[in-house]
Amino acid sequence: MSANQDFYVPKFEVKLRGRPVGQDVVRDIIQVSYKDSLQEIDSFEITINNWDADKRDFKYIEEDLFDPGKELELWMGYFGKEPLRLMIKGQITSLRPSFPTAGQPTLAISGLNLIHKLRTKEETCAYPDMTDSAIAKKIGQRLGIEVLINDAAASNETKHSYVFQDNQFDIIFLMERARRIGYDLFVVESGENGRSGASKLYFGPSNNINRVTYELSFAKYKLATGQSAAKLFPLIDFKPE
Repeated sequence: MSANQDFYVPKFEVKLRGRPVGQDVVRDIIQVSYKDSLQEIDSFEITINNWDADKRDFKYIEEDLFDPGKELELWMGYFGKEPLRLMIKGQITSLRPSFPTAGQPTLAISGLNLIHKLRTKEETCAYPDMTDSAIAKKIGQRLGIEVLINDAAASNETKHSYVFQDNQFDIIFLMERARRIGYDLFVVESGENGRSGASKLYFGPSNNINRVTYELSFAKYKLATGQSAAKLFPLIDFKPE
């Protein structure tokens, strides 16, 4: 093994209402996950040990620490020079306790990002002589959130003589407008030095967002007699979804 080889050790941080949870809570966290989907609202799930072996009692199920409705931030990354990245700032929506026949009880804490909170009130509104990006900007003002658009793409959009929103949630209506013209609609999170910034919505072409693309190469050792194995690092387990 090379002395200069990098080791990537996962690291995470959980914050409630902008403040890190205590180390006693962090030590109880068994698993954290973040789900980014094109068909569903971005979500998170945290699985935490729910058993106090000394007191022989449940630790969190009767506490208000993770009550639904509270704002939670999930930061993820690796130990090292690079700072943790804010993956999601969302709202706790559900708690799922588990009491297995073998092993300790656990509590699964799930939540959704900002888009969930925007499904608050159904609106009826008309948008005369406006492009889709202009409509998105107007809806953002009503929701109290900044909407980022692509100016170059917006300049080529068709101005609609009349668009009608008929008793729909603003965010659902905006999703439909985005799909109709092949745009993306998602939350843009910002965070530096362990502090999160204001969440924003992006409404525009997907190919104008700078996203890192990874290429996975997979190969097997050659087993033919007298043939040396290639210098590879084969995958042990791979479960894409």
